[in-house]
Amino acid sequence: MSQPLLRSVVFDGWDFGLRLPYMPGASVVLTRPDYRGWYLRQGRFKGWWRLSALVVDTRLEGLLAELAPVCEACGVRVDRTVLSEMLLAARSRPDPSCFAEGLQISLAPLEGGAVLLQAAPFHPGVVAVAKAMHGTYLPAMKAWRLQRSSPAYVRHNLVESLRLDVSQVRIADVLYGLAAEGAGSGGNGDAAITLQGAPPPAGSESASGAADGLQDDKVGQVYLAATDACAPKAWDWAAVEQLLQRYSLRTHQQLGVKHLIRQTGALLADDMGLGKTRQAVVAADLVAEPDQQVLIACPASLVLNWRNEILAVDPQARIGIQRAEFEARWLVCNYEQLHKLKSALAKVAVLIVDEAHVLKEPSAAKTRLTFEVAAQIPHRMLLTGTPIMNREAELHTLLRLSGHALGQMPQGQFVSQFAGSSEFRQSLHAQLGDWMLRRSKDEVLRELQGKQRQLLTLPLNDTQTTEYEEILRDPALIGFQRMGTLRQWLEQEKLPWVRERIGLLGADDKLIVFCEFKQSVREVVAHCEQLGIECVSLTGEDSTRQRQAAIDRFQQDPAVRVFVGTTMAAGTGITLTAANYVCFASLPWTPGLLEQAEDRAFRLGQLRLVIVQIPLLAGTIDQQLWELLLHKKTVASEVIEPEKVLLGVLEAALAE
Repeated sequence: MSQPLLRSVVFDGWDFGLRLPYMPGASVVLTRPDYRGWYLRQGRFKGWWRLSALVVDTRLEGLLAELAPVCEACGVRVDRTVLSEMLLAARSRPDPSCFAEGLQISLAPLEGGAVLLQAAPFHPGVVAVAKAMHGTYLPAMKAWRLQRSSPAYVRHNLVESLRLDVSQVRIADVLYGLAAEGAGSGGNGDAAITLQGAPPPAGSESASGAADGLQDDKVGQVYLAATDACAPKAWDWAAVEQLLQRYSLRTHQQLGVKHLIRQTGALLADDMGLGKTRQAVVAADLVAEPDQQVLIACPASLVLNWRNEILAVDPQARIGIQRAEFEARWLVCNYEQLHKLKSALAKVAVLIVDEAHVLKEPSAAKTRLTFEVAAQIPHRMLLTGTPIMNREAELHTLLRLSGHALGQMPQGQFVSQFAGSSEFRQSLHAQLGDWMLRRSKDEVLRELQGKQRQLLTLPLNDTQTTEYEEILRDPALIGFQRMGTLRQWLEQEKLPWVRERIGLLGADDKLIVFCEFKQSVREVVAHCEQLGIECVSLTGEDSTRQRQAAIDRFQQDPAVRVFVGTTMAAGTGITLTAANYVCFASLPWTPGLLEQAEDRAFRLGQLRLVIVQIPLLAGTIDQQLWELLLHKKTVASEVIEPEKVLLGVLEAALAE
């Protein structure tokens, strides 16, 4: 027996909701660009299809014609008279709340009496309200600016028009101000992130409707939460000197701590490897009272490393990771998760912003989120070894975030005054002396002699954890085969970190990358070529002549910045003192191999500090192998083959 095509229909004033029978192949037709149907996967209309009124009014016949073969194959009848009556009846009694479930709207007061409106997911009713209030759509922010209004009044209009629950419309506690004009859509990869203010679906009728709301030609404006102006702090510096003695800091690190605590906003821009993290932990520990909290915002890959640094300063520290924890003194959170803490900042006295250069794009979602958090915290410490990645304008966002007066200038004025010539840049530098402290490794070389190891703990995401556990449980893998598969997988997962390190090299830095697998060597070389960084490589496949040519180029040519090789081929017998950085994509099997590889750079003729960076993936054999390299050194050097000893211990550890 046949069934009708349309079982039920609703209308919210902008879109129709259609309850259709299940028909294999129907989704292919409904989602085509001409119809742009949305399948609803949650809410009270879960399983229904949503079509705009424009499609129903102008393209219904074409849609029915394309669905006819599918309907016939599934025994579904199409009665156009009944269908038209049902659509007309729904249109006559619109319910604005139909598709508003789950809609979240954020309102923020703007300097000058306007309101910033952002909503997610996209809803044409929000566009209608914004246009009715003569709003201007800001594409860079995926938001609306409503002039001569108040957040309370806008919220009233939204709740009444869409029949929303008041809890669906949040009014920000902080004031927003114009940060930039003509900003892009997120040049650092955030263009696809839509935490708030999602735009209409590309090419949709509603998208063109949003464009109709553009009231002027300044649609590239970007607004950010306004942070307090940074101000000097009063300290008994003699007492500070006494307090610093308990932290075992080097001289340059003590100066860095003093810089960070001198005023309520500052940037520490030391070269990579000089201990910015440790300096910030100590500075925050001095500024925050015992009953106050410190929040660290950082890239996700550095969350566990920050935990380790805090524990190195205070082994008894209570740390909240990725969540608000009222009793914890330290909160560590990656940028994308900061929204979880926005309403729990009452006790936070210090904000540390690590790798602050990633916030250079004002329109990026994580930049806007960090500003909203920073506006509620009195003391802000920014850390980055590369405060300017490409152009002077990037510094404007960091100045604004910390509360520096130059950050309050319109970005266009800032650029015209400080960018474009050496004279302008020198003028800018002269005004940043009390705000930015930058030391190169060469400046502190007398103090930093020799070699430093830095362990960095990298977290696994859910997908990585699943893949790792699948390898562990694979019954087809035993002994060395399982170890080899695990180590190869781990090395691949650490290559993004290696690529990031390459991108952070300073003008005079050179880096050695040790891998265990030739495929990884090839991938690192390809990445350097993509970046335009000259690189040489060495594996067991290279001839003696190729080997020496790679060594000579790295040692003698300033343009060659990276040397990448396998530990077995490049870890012994060669001199690479041009390098001041060494990193390991994988740990060698024995302590001897590790030290031999490190000492390619740290040997006679080395005039710079050598920094050895070792990333470890949390909760994996990476950490177990590192512990074995430290604590089983004697065992691994016995007459018994060290590989077999280590393999046996690892197998036992994995079986626990």
